[in-house]
Amino acid sequence: MKLTKTPIATVITGFVLSISALAQENIQSQPLITDRPDQTESPNVVPKRFIQIETGAFYDTFKENNIQTENYTYNTTLVRYGVLDNVELRLGWDFTEGLTTINSTKLDNITSGFSPLLLGIKTSIAKENGLLPEIGLLGHLYLPVTASTDYKPETTSIDFRFAFSHTLSNNSSVSYNLGAYWEVILLKPLTSTLLLLDKALQKN
Repeated sequence: MKLTKTPIATVITGFVLSISALAQENIQSQPLITDRPDQTESPNVVPKRFIQIETGAFYDTFKENNIQTENYTYNTTLVRYGVLDNVELRLGWDFTEGLTTINSTKLDNITSGFSPLLLGIKTSIAKENGLLPEIGLLGHLYLPVTASTDYKPETTSIDFRFAFSHTLSNNSSVSYNLGAYWEVILLKPLTSTLLLLDKALQKN
């Protein structure tokens, strides 16, 4: 079994746009710290009343025996808006195209479409202090109803993670995350319960 995952961001630079919701407000220039397109979230939040738009692309492939799958994610757009000095709201959506190859022959059934819409929030918990890292906490809700048919899951997903960052020098830092992920069935249990209740009432 062989699994490789290579972000195209090393070849194609991700696009970032940051604007102030109040143009007349004189805010001191701050470095742009992005969450896309990568696999590690930063603990930083965007400034209050700022909108930051990030996008990029990546490629991943998985091969087992003679079957290989490839996924091209062309759009990893994430919109971040600062609502408080230490809180931001997050909205994200990916567009992916998947290919399958069997015995070096590519199949015609290409999958493509949008992944579930991401709704989230991030808060800054602590600033870096000596050996103690900068810490942030973020959580996301993934809505299956917003996904394309090829990428629509049966459950609603929720995740949260703590994001940590250590400064190594003026030009470099190291970041890492610790968190959890759940799949939650929001509608099916309710539907099943109502059906059972209706049958019970009919018997009576």
